[in-house]
Amino acid sequence: MAKMILVQVSFDVPEKKIKEFLDYSTSTLKKNWEALRCKSYTVYRSVGERIRDDQVIGKNRIVEQLVFDSIEDVKYLFDFRNLNPEQQAAALSYDKRFHATNMQTIILERV
Repeated sequence: MAKMILVQVSFDVPEKKIKEFLDYSTSTLKKNWEALRCKSYTVYRSVGERIRDDQVIGKNRIVEQLVFDSIEDVKYLFDFRNLNPEQQAAALSYDKRFHATNMQTIILERV
């Protein structure tokens, strides 16, 4: 079985920007990241209802999951030199347009 790589990025977006971000992720981010060796891009919003005692509640927390075939493909996407102008604008939109904060990235390998 090939070792797939999952990149999970989580961050907070101001409440007034959530809907705009979710729309943008579908219309723009998905096509741009999938054009850069990403096999699939999915975005989620944190559930605000407590189900478990150890559950982290993040009302405005967004989680993106990007799946890749290899770590080389991950490096390719995150190398700003590989991005065309539209993709560069998409990458910069997290800070400039959506004011994302508390960004955390975890890179996982299927075992």
